[in-house]
Amino acid sequence: MSREEHDKLVKSGFWVSNDSLKDIAEDASDIFEDVKDMLKLDDKRRPINMEAVKKDAAVRYSAPVQKLLKMVLKDFGIKDMKDARTAERAVEHFVEDLVDTHPYFARLRKAAERLVRFYARAIEIDDLPKDKRMRIVNMIAERLHWILKKKEVDPGRGLRDYVEQSVHDVERNLERWMGKFERLEHKYKKNKDDI
Repeated sequence: MSREEHDKLVKSGFWVSNDSLKDIAEDASDIFEDVKDMLKLDDKRRPINMEAVKKDAAVRYSAPVQKLLKMVLKDFGIKDMKDARTAERAVEHFVEDLVDTHPYFARLRKAAERLVRFYARAIEIDDLPKDKRMRIVNMIAERLHWILKKKEVDPGRGLRDYVEQSVHDVERNLERWMGKFERLEHKYKKNKDDI
């Protein structure tokens, strides 16, 4: 891209070099992989993770925390894990309904979609990453390009759907990790009545 083309893009709206975008995506991917490695709880090469589980269990199964947990569960009428899951789903549905139906969130969503549509029209993409970077970086770049430039798809809605799907993926992974953490922590349970 010539200096003149670059200046034209910068003056008419918005331009970020492809290499910068690839670097950002690659850095995000590196951070994600580092966090994944850190969360490998029972990895023998990471004794600090098991130490964290032990310390957390020591706090969780201490008498004051158990008393507090039992009080909270009693206040909410939760007697077992089935009740806890039911309460969790009820809160989750309440929050989702609030976000879907509250007028403030509707205005916020419209404003965000307008911004995405504006930038989708203003962004010039001269090429997509195809070099020897991580495949996930190229895949994300192609998907975002498709969302922003496809005429049949509203870019605001497309980006929102893409982010929602990514958030759901993170939620599922986090739930799996929490379940594993819970199972490891139960090894340190002192009394059968402990929560």
